Amino acid sequence: MDIDRRGREWAWWPVVDAPAGDLEVKFDSGTEWLPLERVGDRVRVLVVGPDAANEPPAGAALLKLGHNVASVRVAAAPEILVRQAGTVTVY
Repeated sequence: MDIDRRGREWAWWPVVDAPAGDLEVKFDSGTEWLPLERVGDRVRVLVVGPDAANEPPAGAALLKLGHNVASVRVAAAPEILVRQAGTVTVY
């Protein structure tokens, strides 16, 4: 996925094979895990470029310029599954 440095867009991932539980995402430029919102058989998070107008809303991922690798995790006791989920490129 590519977004403009001034943009805000939903990043989507399918979760057909994900176990039940709350899914979270973290980008390599981030410091905390953010909740993903389930919508049918997909999940989403709002990604925001560094030059977007106004402050990002709560729960949005503020990304840096360049490639931002997403990792998704879910706690499915006793496991905690973490998988790379692709890249969002901010230009």
